[in-house]
Amino acid sequence: MDDNKLLQSIIEQSKKDAEKILEKAEQTAEERRSSFSSNLTRIQNETDSKIADRLEELKKRSDSAVISEIRRQRLKKREFVNAEIRQFFLKKIQEMIGTPEYDLFLAKLIAEGALAVDDDIAVVNCSFREKITDSILSNASEIIKKNTGKEIKLILAKSPPLTGQGIVVESENGRIAYNNQIETRLRRFDEDIKGVISKWITE
Repeated sequence: MDDNKLLQSIIEQSKKDAEKILEKAEQTAEERRSSFSSNLTRIQNETDSKIADRLEELKKRSDSAVISEIRRQRLKKREFVNAEIRQFFLKKIQEMIGTPEYDLFLAKLIAEGALAVDDDIAVVNCSFREKITDSILSNASEIIKKNTGKEIKLILAKSPPLTGQGIVVESENGRIAYNNQIETRLRRFDEDIKGVISKWITE
C-alpha cells in the first residue's frame, strides 16, 4: 500500500473514531442533561413541597393565633360588658331608694327571704341607706299570705344595719338566715347574665 492510500485510510479511520467519540459525547451530554433536568424537577418539587408545608404550618399558626386573639377579645368584652351592667344596675337601684317602686321591691325581697327562712317569726335587717317601714313589712306579709297562705310575723332587727344595700332575713333564734342583699342577688344571677352577654357577643 502506498503512502497516499495509507494516509487516506488513517484519515478515514480517524473520522470514524471521531464520529464515535462525538456520538458518545453527545449521548453522555444528553444523559447528563436529562439527569440534571430530572434532578432539577425533583429539587423543585421538593422545594415546592417544603414551601407548601411551611406555608401550611404558618397558616395554621396564624389561624391559631387569630382564634386565640378572638377568644381573648370576646372574653375581655364579656367581662367589660358584665362589669358595665353590674355598675349600671347598682347605680340605678341606689337611685330608686325612697321611691314607691323601691318600697315594693323591698317588700318582695323580705317576703322571699322570710319564705326561705320558713319560721313563724322572721327578723328583717337592711342597710343604713334604706328604711323599713311598717307599711313595707305589712306589704311583705300580704305577699307571703297571698302566694302561700302562710302567716309569718315580720319584725325589725335590733342589730346594726348592713353595709351593703338590700335585705337579710333571719329566723328569730338567728340560726337560719337568707341574704337578699343586692350584690348577693347579682351573684345568684351572674351565670344567667354572663350567658346572655356571651350569646349576644358571639352572634
